[in-house]
Amino acid sequence: MDSSTAASTVKPLGTPVRAPDRLLPPDRPAAKGARPAQHLGRRMALLLGLLLALASGATPLLALAAPAGAAGPPPAAAAPSTADSAAAVPTKPAAAAAAEFEQRVLEVLRNHPEAVFEALQTQLRRQQEQKRRAQEQALAELQRNPTAAVGSSPSRGKGKLQLIEFSDFQCPYCAVASKTLAAFLANNGSKVSLIYKHYPLTQIHAEALPAARAAWAAQQQGRFWEFHDALFAAQTRLGEPLYLETARALGLDLKRFASDRNGKASLEAIDRDRALADRLGLEGTPFFVVDGQVEAGALDEAFLQKLVQDH
Repeated sequence: MDSSTAASTVKPLGTPVRAPDRLLPPDRPAAKGARPAQHLGRRMALLLGLLLALASGATPLLALAAPAGAAGPPPAAAAPSTADSAAAVPTKPAAAAAAEFEQRVLEVLRNHPEAVFEALQTQLRRQQEQKRRAQEQALAELQRNPTAAVGSSPSRGKGKLQLIEFSDFQCPYCAVASKTLAAFLANNGSKVSLIYKHYPLTQIHAEALPAARAAWAAQQQGRFWEFHDALFAAQTRLGEPLYLETARALGLDLKRFASDRNGKASLEAIDRDRALADRLGLEGTPFFVVDGQVEAGALDEAFLQKLVQDH
C-alpha cells in the first residue's frame, strides 16, 4: 500500500493480495570510488535493455556483440547475396548465445550495482505516482456521483453517509468486520448506508469467487444480506453443500439460483467491483471508502462512532 498518498488514510491490511511493495532506501551518497553518474547512461541503457530482453525471452545478439567499451552499436553488416543467404548457417548455437547473454547481464550487475539501484528506484517512484493519481481520480469520481458508486451493489442502512466495503467471504478479517458492522448498523442505520462490493482474493482463497457468485445470485432474489450473514457465520464450511443448504433455507428458487450464479452476469458484476477497487489502490481485504478516504483493515467500533459524530 502506498503510504505516501496524501488523499488517503491507510491502516494495516487485512488479508494481503500480495506482499506489500517494498520501497528501496532513499537516495544516498555514492560509494567511494563509484563512477560519476554521467558515465552510467549507456551502461544503464544496456542493462535495462538486457533485463527487458531477458524478461521477454529474447536474446539481444547485437547487444552481446557490442564491445564493453564501445561508444555505439556495431556497424551494420553488408546484406548477403542470395547465394550467400542460402548457404548461411548460424555462427553460434542458441545455447551458447544464451549463456553469453546471461554472462553479460551478470557482468553489468556486478560492475554497476548503482545503475541497478537507480533504475529500480526510478521505476518504483513512477509506479507509486501512477497509483496515487488513479486513486485520487477514483475518489473524486465517487464524491461527485455517490449514486453511481452504489450502482447495483447491495446496501444496508438508509443514512446519507456512505460506507463502501470491499470484502471476501473467505477472508477471516472480513468475517470480523462483518460482525462489527452489523452491530454498528443496528443502532446507526438511519445515519449510515453500507454498500457491499465483492473483492474475492482468488490467489489465496479457493472458495472466495464461488461464494461471491452464490451471494450475487441470492441478491437477484432479494436475499443477499441473509446469504451474506450465513456465509460469514459458517465461513469454515464454504463450499457447494453450504451454498445449496443456505439457498434452500432461504426459500430461493434453486433452478434460478444455479442459473444466476453460473451465468456470465455474476462474473461481470464481480469484475466491475474489482476494477473499482484496483483503481482505489486496494491491496487487501477488508477495504473501505468513506468520506473521500480509504481505510484498509477491519474498522473498530470507536472509529465508526467517531465517523457518525463528525457528520
